[in-house]
Amino acid sequence: MKSMIVLICAFTFLFACTKTKESGFENSIEKIFTANPNADAEKSILNEDFRLIGVYSHKILIPGIDIKCHISPARIRVIDKTSHFYPNYSAAKFNALARVYAKYYNARMASHYRDKGWRICNKK
Repeated sequence: MKSMIVLICAFTFLFACTKTKESGFENSIEKIFTANPNADAEKSILNEDFRLIGVYSHKILIPGIDIKCHISPARIRVIDKTSHFYPNYSAAKFNALARVYAKYYNARMASHYRDKGWRICNKK
């Protein structure tokens, strides 16, 4: 009987934790889904913040920018909660949206760099 109670409590606790983790991404998903990367890039340019947007993976990736391009970490703003590990559907959905958002944001920022005659990649 004791083992049955412990088992029920364990499953209840496990289910509660899973729900909490799953819902932890919902606000982030809504925020990034409704964001406008072009307008956000324009706002950053007006505020003289010329950093590119990155996402966490095995290393920091900068969607839309050549992977061979070396960029100083000071010139990258990474989206929180991104990862290469997706423990649930909400995490996978958030990471997919974050990469799309970053790709369009970075495209607008790269255009600004070209207009100013600036280099995106650092010299090695």
